[in-house]
Amino acid sequence: MTVNLVNLRSAKNAVIGNPSAKVQLARDPKFVANLVDCLNYPGERAEVRIEAAHVVASLSYGSDDALLALLRAHAHHALLYALANFAKNDLPPLRAAFARALRALAASVADAVGPSQWGLGPTSTVAEHHAQDALEFLFLPESLDTLLPLLSDTTAQVTTSIAQLLASSIRMRHHRFCVSEWLPQAERTKTKEKDVRPRRGWEKILVGPGLGGWTVRQLVELVGSKDLKLQEAALGALAALAKDTTNVASALARPSTDREPSPLTSILNLAKSRSPDVQIAACLCAAHVLRALPRHQQDESSTRIVMNTVNRMIASPLSPADDLGTPHAFTGATSSSTLGNLGQVTLSQRTRACFVLYHLVADDASLCQAAFDRGCLAQLVGLVTVLPLPPTPPSLIAEAESLAPGSGTGQGGGTAGAGATGRSRVYVPPPEDEAKSEEEEEWCEPEGRALLREAVLTTIAAISLFDNDVRRSLTEPTFHHPSYHSPYSITPSASIPNPNTLFSSSPSPVQPSTSTSSTPPLLPVLLAGLAHPSPGVRYAACQCVRAMSRAVAVLKTNIVDSGLGVGVWRRCVKNGGMGGKGRCAGAGEGTSGSADGKDAGEGDKRVLGAGLAVVCNLVNDFSPLRSVLLDDGLVERLVEILGYDEPGLRVSALWAIKNLLYRSSLELKRRVMREVGWGRILGFLEDADVGIREQALNVLRNVTESERDIELVYVEVAEDVLLDRVADALKSSNDDIVLQAAYLLANLANDTEAPHQARILAHPKILPALHDALIASTITASSPSSSSSSSAPTPHVPHAHTHMYTPRAQARSPLVSCVAQLAMTSAGAAQVRAAGFESALRHVCEWGGGGLGGGRGAAGGWDDDRRVVEKARGVLRPH
Repeated sequence: MTVNLVNLRSAKNAVIGNPSAKVQLARDPKFVANLVDCLNYPGERAEVRIEAAHVVASLSYGSDDALLALLRAHAHHALLYALANFAKNDLPPLRAAFARALRALAASVADAVGPSQWGLGPTSTVAEHHAQDALEFLFLPESLDTLLPLLSDTTAQVTTSIAQLLASSIRMRHHRFCVSEWLPQAERTKTKEKDVRPRRGWEKILVGPGLGGWTVRQLVELVGSKDLKLQEAALGALAALAKDTTNVASALARPSTDREPSPLTSILNLAKSRSPDVQIAACLCAAHVLRALPRHQQDESSTRIVMNTVNRMIASPLSPADDLGTPHAFTGATSSSTLGNLGQVTLSQRTRACFVLYHLVADDASLCQAAFDRGCLAQLVGLVTVLPLPPTPPSLIAEAESLAPGSGTGQGGGTAGAGATGRSRVYVPPPEDEAKSEEEEEWCEPEGRALLREAVLTTIAAISLFDNDVRRSLTEPTFHHPSYHSPYSITPSASIPNPNTLFSSSPSPVQPSTSTSSTPPLLPVLLAGLAHPSPGVRYAACQCVRAMSRAVAVLKTNIVDSGLGVGVWRRCVKNGGMGGKGRCAGAGEGTSGSADGKDAGEGDKRVLGAGLAVVCNLVNDFSPLRSVLLDDGLVERLVEILGYDEPGLRVSALWAIKNLLYRSSLELKRRVMREVGWGRILGFLEDADVGIREQALNVLRNVTESERDIELVYVEVAEDVLLDRVADALKSSNDDIVLQAAYLLANLANDTEAPHQARILAHPKILPALHDALIASTITASSPSSSSSSSAPTPHVPHAHTHMYTPRAQARSPLVSCVAQLAMTSAGAAQVRAAGFESALRHVCEWGGGGLGGGRGAAGGWDDDRRVVEKARGVLRPH
């Protein structure tokens, strides 16, 4: 196709909203190359260049093939070159078209590289190196020298597009640093001149660009614009820069002068804007600023403003434009006066409001509790139960029935305890062709509604992650917060399957029960969500089940009775993360997940990872589902996952094996370890991934719970090899690895067989490594400033010191127990003393209680500390 004005307009009209046309056009490499070259043809008419930019912008969205074709033709280089060389007399529409095209291309490239900004996001088939290289190119200093000055461009459309580019493409920490630290050339020269004179350290901090920089200051100015689109774009860019960046957050939270409010105050004022989009952008920006600040700088009133604003959006009445497909089920309407300046809230805005709330509270126990206290969880449950669901696939119902404890099938049929359903019918699998037709029944849910469902479930999971009372509230038949009225009906609508009939073998849609007094509204929503065609919905449903299954009572009852436990195992783990098959015929371009059919056939490993996290809870010793899953091929599937390339999946599989082995019978341990392979576990102890090494040690720790178990280990594993690995782990710089190695060695030392203890004492690396680890754990326990090297967030526990919960401090107890056990005999005591343990043990006694007992308490509290001191004192007594 020749590149001219007529053909470009025709191509633009053809590809807008038409992914197949984009693919067809992308398969013509000559046209794509000419299209990109046309952007910078010398003497080319402005109209032609504008149309070419429009075609590039349209090709950037919705088709991986088209995006890859543009990257191979170096469209990002051409657009940036054009923006850098525009003359002052170039038409504003021309510059605006090129800025929009680069924004579209940058956003698509960032989506391909990840992580997604809203939800799980689709997987991209764009070659990783192409997308990664293009994204890195945009954040090179030379590229920023062209892009960032455009934030002060006189054309609002150009400025808006560049701010939107920053908001959509900044996903990584080093990109935030590059943008926030950037300075114009003139300011760089001044900064260098100022730095010639030596200054004290604190003066350098005050004058340095790390307190926000030129870009942040320029964006703050744009936030004060009267242009709502520009306001929203600037807020989005500030949110992207402030996320997990303390320097930027501190600059935004600090007043510029004594008389002027801080930028954060101005941002929070925009939460009352007449535009819902600006409100959401302001709340997102404030949420990222607040979470990036140190806890002592976080303002409760600011958090409350964000929480109340998004909560009102979530609770706002649904409209016919929301396309729910069923009559709205409201117990009462929310008056317009309670919504302030909030206009009609669309599905997209409601979705983003849910994600803003998620970003505000995620992984913070106190904020999750505050969200629950303010009724956010009740609003979310009310919203998700109003959204209609396709009928639960009959195969999922039958699977849950066949595997439910008490169904009379397999070893799991005789499982006793809370949660047994008492059903006695045995599931007979349908013929293969019938099962296939059931599985391939099309589910059709608009993309926007599926994303809203994902957002609501993701936020519910985050809020309910920490507290048992919050988790149990989700299983109440008429869940509501006593002090906050939900505008949604919590009664299941006709489109939501009733768990009382979930075990019916009929393939017809499940009808609601006439009595809903015993039906928790969220559980059937989650069960159907596990078979949803969107991987984001399945992932979010797994996260909800994971959070709920952390409550023992909920795991023993609701998770079993509703079929959620079996559903997660079958749909998201055993079958590789696959959900319902089929495709929404009306899905538009950019539909995530299985809209293109690929996920339905291959499964999604992100969903598999979320399902594995649930299985880790389902196989605990108190779970009625442990034996059920064992009979259904659990061990074989976990062994298969251990062979995957993804370290995260292997860590989760090892975690599930660890929980499965805890307090299990010797026969089960022998069976599991035979399937996993003793050599493979020993190999994991030397893996490059820290998490894999930690969980492998934890597996061996749970294998060696008794003397008979220890004898099994010594039969299967060469003792010297095992002790070599343990000694190396005790020397690790990672606190979590040291903790698990300490517990494993303490278990091995508990073996009363003299030959085994003698080999431990005689091993050349064990006693030195044990001594050094004990010294380090005692110093760490006595230092309030010490912290764990683990990446896991420290739980917020009132009236507790952070250092009490560090793994290194916790290792002190098993290490002292190990020394005490090795010193039980006179020969062992002599070797322990000869290795120099006396000073380390005296330090334990002195710190723990001044040599008189008691103590300040370490990770295990006062009682554990006293026991540790007594053990240390016992070793020090003369034999």
